[in-house]
Amino acid sequence: MEQTPSVMTGSIHELSSLFKTCLDILRNDAEHLIGDEALNELSYFLILKQSEKHIVSGAINILNLDLYKDGISFKSYGKEKFQKGLECVKFSELVKYVENPDNKDNIKKLFDDFLWKEVLLKNLSS
Repeated sequence: MEQTPSVMTGSIHELSSLFKTCLDILRNDAEHLIGDEALNELSYFLILKQSEKHIVSGAINILNLDLYKDGISFKSYGKEKFQKGLECVKFSELVKYVENPDNKDNIKKLFDDFLWKEVLLKNLSS
């Protein structure tokens, strides 16, 4: 089904508005991220969102513990806790994690230190 130019233009404006809203939130939250920092954080979420289908299909094998065994998080969390944290690489699971008020103080650490530096970066570079 081919979209008409006005529908596509509307979608582009909606997407642009969504990105602007997300960037505004990142700029105005407790971290007060600006410029490239805010854009980088937004891109991480987009990468997680797009990676989930590849994780579910098995094209990205996040459960290959050999990739992580030398990492700081693997050593400090232990195998069982580390494996549980790996589920949060799936965007849908991360959303559930974030929605749990008990996890509020750990979200940034989980996202920055664990998901991005320990898991995704190792999978993307391997």
